[in-house]
Amino acid sequence: MSRQDGWTLTFPLLEAPYQPKHRNDQEKPMKFSVPDMSCGHCTAAIEKSLKSADPEAQIACDLDNHEVSVESGIGQEALLAAFKDAGYDATPIAA
Repeated sequence: MSRQDGWTLTFPLLEAPYQPKHRNDQEKPMKFSVPDMSCGHCTAAIEKSLKSADPEAQIACDLDNHEVSVESGIGQEALLAAFKDAGYDATPIAA
């Protein structure tokens, strides 16, 4: 059945642009010393605050050494602010 009005319906090909996962400029995760981190509640509060700053962040807490490793697309200063928002002082560990 052909259309009598001469109009043709076309649909553009819609492709979502590829969005690579944001990473910082470093190959390795950023590490922070968090001396007051001593229990599961501490790690949960830190992870929640870091995730609110960057939902894509990958976080690993090491209670024995009081260290947190973070892979994130946001910078070190923003991460330090997130630690502070959680109630913890953090110091970057040089790689």
